[in-house]
Amino acid sequence: MPDQLSVAESGDKLFAYAAGELDADSCMGIEAWLASDRALRARLAWYEAVCEGVIDEQPSFPDLPSADEILARMTRSPGTGRIWSLLSGRAFRPLAALATILFVLQAATIAILVGERAEIAGTRSAAPAAEAAIFTIAFRPDSKEEAIRSLLIHAGATIVDGPRQLGEYRVAVPANRADFAESLFMRSGIVEYVRREAR
Repeated sequence: MPDQLSVAESGDKLFAYAAGELDADSCMGIEAWLASDRALRARLAWYEAVCEGVIDEQPSFPDLPSADEILARMTRSPGTGRIWSLLSGRAFRPLAALATILFVLQAATIAILVGERAEIAGTRSAAPAAEAAIFTIAFRPDSKEEAIRSLLIHAGATIVDGPRQLGEYRVAVPANRADFAESLFMRSGIVEYVRREAR
C-alpha cells in the first residue's frame, strides 16, 4: 500500500481513517500500512489530534458535507493548490520583481518620449520657417475653436504667437501660399481683420 499511494493520497487516507470515515476493509489496509511505518503512525497521531480538536470545538451542522465529499472535492482539483503556491511562493518573487522593473522602464520611456514631443512641438511653433509669410489675425469673439482650427489647417498656417492682449494671433504661412492664405482669411467670415507683416 505505501508504494501505491502518493504523499497527498496517503494524507487523505490517513485523515479519513482518523475521522472514522473509512469502511472496515479500508481500515484493515491502513492498519497494516501503519504497522510497517513509524513516520506514518506519527502523522496519524497528528491527524487524530486535529480531528478530535475539531469535533470537540465545533457544533454539528447537518448541512455541512461529509468527510467523503470533502475528500472527493480535494482529489478532483489537484492543480489548484499548486498554482496558488506558485503565485504566492518563492517562484513568484522573481516574476513580481521583473514586472516591477518593466513597469518602471516603460513609464520612464513614455515620460522621455512625451518630453521630446513637447520640445519638438515647441521648436516648430517658436519661429517660422525661413521662407514664410507672417500674418497678424484677429478672430471674431463668437468664432468657435473648431472653425479657427479648420481655417488655419486649410490655409497651411501655423500659430507663432498668441493670443495677445487684444486677442490677436501671429501665424506663419509658407511663402508660396501667402496670397491664397490671405484671401482665405478675408473670405472666412470669422476673421475681423488680417494684415501681412512686412519683411
